[in-house]
Formats: sequence, structure tokens, C-alpha cells
Amino acid sequence: MYPILLRLDGIRIYSYGLMVAIGILAGVYVLTRLSKREGIDPHTVTDLVFYTVLVAILGSRVGFILLEPSHYLSHPLEMVKIWDGGLVFSFGLVFGMSTLYLLSRKRGLGFLLTADLFAPPLALGQAIGRIGCFLAGCCYGRETDSWCAVRFQDPNSLAPIGVDLYPTQLFHSFANLVIFTILLILFKKRRYTGQVLGWYMILHPLQRLLIERYRGDFRGSFLGTQMTTTQFVSLMVLFAGVLLLFWLKKKASNT
Repeated sequence: MYPILLRLDGIRIYSYGLMVAIGILAGVYVLTRLSKREGIDPHTVTDLVFYTVLVAILGSRVGFILLEPSHYLSHPLEMVKIWDGGLVFSFGLVFGMSTLYLLSRKRGLGFLLTADLFAPPLALGQAIGRIGCFLAGCCYGRETDSWCAVRFQDPNSLAPIGVDLYPTQLFHSFANLVIFTILLILFKKRRYTGQVLGWYMILHPLQRLLIERYRGDFRGSFLGTQMTTTQFVSLMVLFAGVLLLFWLKKKASNT
């Protein structure tokens, strides 16, 4: 595909970084609209975006580095090259949510309400960011003779060149767009605070667990098992989401 979209006087515009940036901006726009709907000053909520996104990206990069620690110990400067691709979202989700929890409490905002506001924009940002994955060739699928196969030809691509692969990046993008739509509808009809967050914690891991089966890039191995590290983290997040919804529903019924 097109890992490098533009070269101009020695300046390179990387497709991955550009799409991630567009995804963040689109997410902030939706976050602003949802905040106004709830009667919350958008600036109060969007102030949290910078630190939450920064920590989430750092956490995602740490997760990716942990997949191949020996490579990055031998090439330490490559640890910072996130514009080339290489983020593990499940790690970023854990880091980002932890940061959002601490910051929302510090700012006097309810964490569950804040997380409900963040969940739909997060899914939208992922949907757009995954297009960057496709253009860069990271997060590629395994070999296939399926009708939906794609073939990467750019020598700068992170995917194998000239091989028919599942377009898992587009699978992820479409799945996150569907999740965004569901969460947006749910946000308007939610019966208790935290419901949107809970469903995000269920829907996102489900699509990861499903699409992970078609991934061809190295995903690591959890404690030497056939389960990847991402699958394990996804299962934990899914389990936590089910428990959260169960607890919130029970709490709401008792009030």
C-alpha cells in the first residue's frame, strides 16, 4: 500500500501517523458533541484527552516492544518509531483507562460518566487509525486464497510483499465502526451511568478475539501457550466488562 504518503524536501508524511492523528481529531469532535449533550463544558473533558491519549500510545508501544524484546534491545532507537506502525491497542486501553480514572477523579468528574463519554469517540478513532495500519502494512493477516485477499507491493510496507493476505486491518476498521455506531445509539438510550463503558469493554475484545484468528503478524505467546498476549488481555477486559455491567445493573435496580 502506501506507508509513506508524501515526500517533500526531505520531509516524509507517514500514512500511519497521519491516520492516527485524524482518528484522534475525529474522536475529540465527537467527544465535544457528547459533552455538550450532557451539559458538561467540553473543555473540561477534552483537557483529559491529551494525557490519556499520550499514556495510551506509550502503553500500546510498550506492548508492541514486549512482543519482540530482544530485537528492540539490539535496536533501541527503533523503540520510538511509532510513525512506522507498531502499537498493541489492548495494552493502550489498560494504560489509557487507568490514566482516565486518575485524572477524572482529580478533576472532580465521575469516572463512569467520563468513560461513557470517551467510549464512542475511542471506537471511531480506532476505526480510522486501522486504515493507517492498512496503508502501512502493520497488523497484517495470514496468507489466504480468499476473494477478499490483498497483496502489498510497496517495499516499505511492514507486511510480506507479493503475498495474498487477509485484510485484517480493514476487518478491524469495519468492526470498530460498527461498535462506534452501537455505542452512540446506546449512549442516547443508556439506563445507567457506565453502561456504555461496559459494552465497549465487551464488544471491543470480542472483535479482537474473532479477528485475531486471521492475523499473520507475530502476536507473542502468553506463558508459552497457544494464546497470544493480546488474546489474554482481551479476555480479561471482556470478563471485567461483564462484571461491570452486572454490578451496575444490580446497583441501579436497588436505587
